[in-house]
Amino acid sequence: MAIEKITDENYEDFRKSEKAVLVLSLAKLCGACKRYKPTLSSVAEEISHVRFGEAELDEGHLIKLKRDFPDIKYVPTTILVRNGEVVHRFDGECSADKLSTTVRNHLADKIEKRDLAKLLLMSAYTALYGINEAAQRLTYHVNSIYPTLLKNYLSNFAGTASFSLGGVLTSEILEGRDIINNRQSRILKKLSFILPATAAIINEIHPFTRAARVSDPYDIVVDLLGAGAAYVSYKLVERFL
Repeated sequence: MAIEKITDENYEDFRKSEKAVLVLSLAKLCGACKRYKPTLSSVAEEISHVRFGEAELDEGHLIKLKRDFPDIKYVPTTILVRNGEVVHRFDGECSADKLSTTVRNHLADKIEKRDLAKLLLMSAYTALYGINEAAQRLTYHVNSIYPTLLKNYLSNFAGTASFSLGGVLTSEILEGRDIINNRQSRILKKLSFILPATAAIINEIHPFTRAARVSDPYDIVVDLLGAGAAYVSYKLVERFL
């Protein structure tokens, strides 16, 4: 992620960010500031879900910033912010490893209401799949009539939905730990919705799988509905929580 240049116009928005790293420096006559810039750029690329910004204090503006931090005595000064609150601050330059570790330690993700809702959503689809599978076994043994729709399609629907959401949540965890970057996370999320439906189509049209069982073309529709339901429910959680 590119380092933002902090001005009076964007300072308030930057300060209120969910996670941000603000570096105060001088544009002129500061060798430490110049040496620190490559380090800051490296960590900003590595940790893509945190905003990084640099404010050059000798440019004669930044009135709001100087009001919030009147006691700056050293440059560069690095300030870590979460939702507008300063959670850590240190003076001077440091190595990329130290900066990366400091950012991770102080801006680590916590389980929030939205994250919990995503987990419960996946658990609900998984539970639906498990309950339906158990019901199939039970009705088979007692020789009861179990509707075909529930017997076959509900398991496909719930299984696909839970698989899709599992892939999405896995990508978010990997991105949160900076194992993958934001672009890779978006690709993995898309694949989580596309792969189940693709697998269902291949399963239906491939001669080997068709010969091994009774073909049911409606399985494709059910898998598509499952992936679609997972996508819609995930987006609803993202939007309203």
